[in-house]
Parts: sequence; structure tokens; C-alpha cells
Amino acid sequence: MLSVRNLAGQEELLTDFKALNRSKKVNGEKMLTLSAFPTENNVHAYPLIEEESIITFKDEEYVIKKYGGRSIGNTFMKQVDAIHKFFPDMMDNRQRKVHNGSMTFAAACQFVFEDSGYTFAIIDTFNAKEFENFGGNNRLALLQTLLDRFQAEMEIVGKQVRFKKKIGVDTDFQFRYGHNIKTFSRDVDTSNLSTYIKGYGKKKEETDVISGVSIPYGSRAGTYFTEPGLNVLATNKEGAIFRFSFTGTGFDFDAILTKLGGVWEFSIDGSQAVKVSTYKDLSREDKVMPVIRGLEHKLHNVVATFVGADTKNPYTKGKGAPAPIAYLKSGNIIKLYRELVGDEQYMAVAEYTSPNAELYGIRDAGDFEDERFTTNATLLAEIKKQLQDTPELSYTIDFVDLRAAGYPNPSPNEGDRVFTIYEPMDDLEVETRLMEVNEEFVPDWDTPGEVKPIRSKVTLANYTKTFSGTMYSNVQKTLKGIVNDDGIIKYNVLDEAVRLATEAIKSAQTELEFINGITGRDKEDPNLLTRFTSRGVGVSSDGGNTFPDAITGLGVNTTLLTAGAIHTNNIAIIGDSLFFWDGSGFHCIDPNDLNKYVKITGGHVDIKRGALTVERPDGYKIINNGMSVYDVNIQSATPAFKSGSVGIEGYYLRTAMESPQDCDFYTYEHKARYLKVRVNLVATAGGTATVSIEKGSYALGNIEVLASYSTQSDNRETSHTFTVDLGVPQGGEGSFYIRLKTSNSAYPALVRVSRMWLEG
Repeated sequence: MLSVRNLAGQEELLTDFKALNRSKKVNGEKMLTLSAFPTENNVHAYPLIEEESIITFKDEEYVIKKYGGRSIGNTFMKQVDAIHKFFPDMMDNRQRKVHNGSMTFAAACQFVFEDSGYTFAIIDTFNAKEFENFGGNNRLALLQTLLDRFQAEMEIVGKQVRFKKKIGVDTDFQFRYGHNIKTFSRDVDTSNLSTYIKGYGKKKEETDVISGVSIPYGSRAGTYFTEPGLNVLATNKEGAIFRFSFTGTGFDFDAILTKLGGVWEFSIDGSQAVKVSTYKDLSREDKVMPVIRGLEHKLHNVVATFVGADTKNPYTKGKGAPAPIAYLKSGNIIKLYRELVGDEQYMAVAEYTSPNAELYGIRDAGDFEDERFTTNATLLAEIKKQLQDTPELSYTIDFVDLRAAGYPNPSPNEGDRVFTIYEPMDDLEVETRLMEVNEEFVPDWDTPGEVKPIRSKVTLANYTKTFSGTMYSNVQKTLKGIVNDDGIIKYNVLDEAVRLATEAIKSAQTELEFINGITGRDKEDPNLLTRFTSRGVGVSSDGGNTFPDAITGLGVNTTLLTAGAIHTNNIAIIGDSLFFWDGSGFHCIDPNDLNKYVKITGGHVDIKRGALTVERPDGYKIINNGMSVYDVNIQSATPAFKSGSVGIEGYYLRTAMESPQDCDFYTYEHKARYLKVRVNLVATAGGTATVSIEKGSYALGNIEVLASYSTQSDNRETSHTFTVDLGVPQGGEGSFYIRLKTSNSAYPALVRVSRMWLEG
């Protein structure tokens, strides 16, 4: 039907017109152009043709955006350009919210379409994308951004916008010279032609790699002796050190492991300390021990200190046991790491040069990056698809009656795949796609308000497959799994639900009625019927009054669906919240607040602005109704609870006592498993400083040492982080002391606490 409605709401059928053209493009654009004359048939409709009036054509509404006219003799002709109403509706509607961060395709669509009057359906799978300042613009502009970012195409069906990776259908229709082609033209464009592309996949989690460079230590101090049997340096004195500097991101230590082995502590830049044990049961072993990596790539200074026995070494425990001993090789015993650079940073790297580079030279398409790819093979396949290594060809074909030429649809649809065979042009055989369809219509004088097509013109984009190769592979792929060599359907490929449905249809006693379509009615219960019409197929149980189960061009409705499996790219359940699975994970989004959602993806659950309760395996709730129960605060006493022999020297607490002295008293709520305390300790040259975490009172004799650390740092600060297992959380109150002592009152000990926290 063709009608016109003005802004006042007056609507009339439009009969007399000239040059009604409709153009449809793959990008969703739909336009009408029309010329109309004042005639007796148009006496009511003609005055309604004006700016912003609505033309209804084939159940779609177009808004007149360009309006003009000119006189022809005594007659005044109106000429209008109208655009599909969807576009001005979206352009005149602004999304004032702004989103930053990752968005799934469904969330982005919800953001664009909320309160727009239009709905959406996602047919294919699209990966989430990052957005920055997405919003604050009209919805048409946001929609264009969405299509570009996700590489999607759309089609408009009524008030619903459907998104696919490619719209249109595959057909076996041919445009062929001497058959249905009236005129033919070809355009060649090399603007986007490239012959080389390089791709990068997901970045590696590690940031460095062993460099192959080794260095010796730079200097040593303390008590060392030469072990006769091994002919290497050795020490059994705590506090013996060696030093070195390196440029890189970390290092390994080439050590000698023995049953009397002890512990080296490596202090890196005075801020990080790592312990390495050289204990090994029974036999000696030369082994490269990992120490640290992942540091900033720069110059680092390292001091390695022999701190004594390994608590796990039974041979150096107890009264009368031999002292632990550590051996120090000479030569390049420090194995360095370096940062990853360039291609090394990625799990997958691939590059491809097209054979067409011999013809066009090397033309770089720029780098392709996508974190979905973790193997070179899959990345290579993808960048080959991304490369446009042939000229972009477009063909414009003019024809009269497409249906008479055998086209499977009443009219060509944008996006449809067809074949073009044009022998006079170098035996051209290509699979092409309808990128734009232009149709011309004339009035159908037998039915007022109706039109009929007289001419069509299509613009086709090029693909590389030949007609015969494409047809053969498609047919073979489709039939191979479901037919025998004699063409009979393999019964066992049907799942159980389909098999039962097939048997029911074959055995049903029905009659066919050819009234208003084809109706199949059950002989035993006439209320059970199936009706087939040009608009769809419907199933009714009330004699045809209602059809709750139907398949139409608008979609599929059903009250019961039975099948062994539902194969789909996207399921969307639209209600109070948006719930869907888009191939990357499950998502539930509040349509009123897009920042309130639950996302479940591989190995990750993300909840924003919602409530979650998490109970530990030991029964303690660490998150209750979305709120963390952790109290990370550890409260010290006020004023500080310290012994009189403990003073303040600069930023440190200081004592010269040889028995543990109170530095402070702390309380906490037992809501985590582990207590972490980071201290910085200084031993005056000649002495040993010891800091400890303790429970209980010396006066009451109930002391429990939770952890301790000693150093002979020769007036230099060393850092150490304690980890104390507090046991299964109970939620009650706990307490502890930090105490300090020196090995000799002539050599004071100093300490400062840089951080405390609970975790685990």
C-alpha cells in the first residue's frame, strides 16, 4: 500500500505518481524518491505531500525530508525525497548517559535503544569491545559507532532492528549475459588495497625472559673458608654476605645444595627480600635456583646474606647438631632476566604477504590486534581474511523483471549472495553480494494505492569464488551428512524429537482444505489444524480461532519446544532484566542501570552494584549480602605500648637490650587467615638485630613467639615481611606484640613498621 499522512494526522491513498524509486543498502539505509501530479485521483492525497509528512510504502514509514516542485505547463509537480522513519527517530533522540569501559554487544545495543521506541535482536555472536566516552550524542550516531566497532550489519523489520555479521541470504540465482542482464557496468577501486598485514594476539602474562647473560658476584664480606673436598668458598657464619649489581628484570642463583645447607637472603635495592634454601636431603646437587623476576628493567643493587639454618633441615636442628653451611661458587653464578620486547610480548604473532604483492608491491595494511587469538595458526587465518588484497570491484546491473528471470524472492534484498556470469568481460564468473538495490514502481491501476515493480538495478560487490566451485562445495557440505548415495534421507541423523514429529506427520489421518491457504485438519479432532499461507505457518487447537504456535516473517512463536539440542548464537530473554548468552559468557544486566550487572565468563564472575554472599570452605562468610566483612584495620595502642628501654631515633624505634622489648601492642578482628607485617630492621655494625611477633606476657610466663627475623646488616636497612597463620577465622578479637632485641648491648638494634594487613 502507498499512502501519505501529514503532521495533522490526515492520511490518504496515493495513486497518481511518477518515478517512485526505493533504494536499500547493506548499511540499513532506505530511501524513497517520488514525483506526484495533481489529478482527479489525487485530489485528496496531493495536498498532504509536504515537508515532514509520512509516506507509508509496503508497511514501512518514510519521512519526507526534502521537498520541492516545479511547474510543467499548467500543472505543478511535487518532488520529494523521504528517508525511512527509523533514521530521523534515532537522530532526534539523544542518549545523554556516557559509558566507559568494556561492553558486550547486547549491552551496547541496550544502551543505544533504551527509550527509543525500537527494540533489537542479535542473531550472531559478537565479542565485547572497549568504549571510551560512549554516549552524549544522538542515537543514530551511537548506532553507527556500534556498527563500526563490532563490524555488524543491520536490517529493520517493523519496529525491530536485527543485527547480524552479514545480512541477506545465499541463493543460487545467476545474473548472466544474454539471459537476464539488460545493462552491465564495472567499477574498480584500489583505495583500500593492501598486500601485507601483521597481526598480534593476546599479550603474555609474564613480562620478562631469561636473557642468556650471566655475571659473577662483585664483592663479599664476612667469614668464608675454602672447603677442601669441594674446592669452593663456604661459610657457616650468619651474616656473611656477597654483593652484585645488574641491569635487567631479575635473576637466578647458581648454588650448591647439600644436606647441611642453609638459607641465603637476597635484598634487592633495600626494599625487597627473597630467601633461597641450599638444603637438599642426602646427596649434593648443583642447581640454578630462581630468586626474583618481573622487576623494572633498570640497574639493581643486591646484597645476599647467609641467615643460617633452614627450619626444614633436620640435620642442623637440635643441641649438638652441626652448623648449617653455605657454599659460594666462583664465576658467572648470577643468571639474568630481561624484559620482553617487540613480538616477544605476544602469545601469537603472524604476518602475511599476499601473492598479489608481486603485482602491486608491498602495501602495508597496518597492524591487526585481537586478544582472542593465542596461536599463530588461528591468527594467521584471521589476518588473511582481514586483508583486502584485490581491487574492490562493483558491478551495476540493470534488468526488467527479476521474478521472470528466476529470482527466488519477489524482489532482490540487500545483502543477498548471487552469482554473476558475464562472458564478454573476460569470462567473468564471480560470487557477488547485493550491496544496494534500486527499484522503480508504477501505480497498479487495478488496485488503488497499490504499486507494481517495473525495473530494478543492483550494485554488487565482488568475492573470489567461481560459480561452479561455490555451488559444488555448498551442495556437498549440505547433503553429505543427511543422505545416502542413492539420495534417501538417513533416518538415524534425526534426533528423537524430530523423529517422533516426523512419524506423527506421516501417520496422522488428515485432510487438506484449500481455503484461505492450505489447511490440514485432524479427522478425529477437527479443532486440531495446521494452516499454511503466504504469510506463514500456524498450528491451532481451537479450530483456527487462535494460532499460539506459528512461524511468520516476524519470527517464531511457540508454547512448547522439543528438540535434542538448540543450536544458536544468542539467546535473549527480555523482561525486568536483560539476560543473554552471547558465546563469550552469560550476562544479566539491569536495563535501568547498565552498570548494574552480573557477567559469568570463562574463569571469571563479575558483579557490579549487586549483592553477593560468599562463604569460605571453613564456613566463615567473607562477603555477606555484597558487603566485605574484612576489617583490614589493625589498631595499635595509644599512647604506644613500649618498654622504657625503647626510644625513638629518627624514623626508628631503638633499643640496646639483649632481651625482647615491647615496641607496641596491636589488636585486630579475626576475619582473615593470615597476618602480614612488613618491617625494616637495622643492626649496628658488630651486632645482630632481632624483631619478633609475639603473644603473651613475660611477667605471666605465657609467651608464644609467632614469628621472628634477625639480621647483621652493618648499619644498613633490610626489609622483611612476616606471614603469620592465625588459623580459621572466628570473627573474634586477637592481639599481638612487636618486640625488638640486640645480640650485644654495645650494638643497638633499630626497627620501623612500614605496613600491616590481614589477608586470606
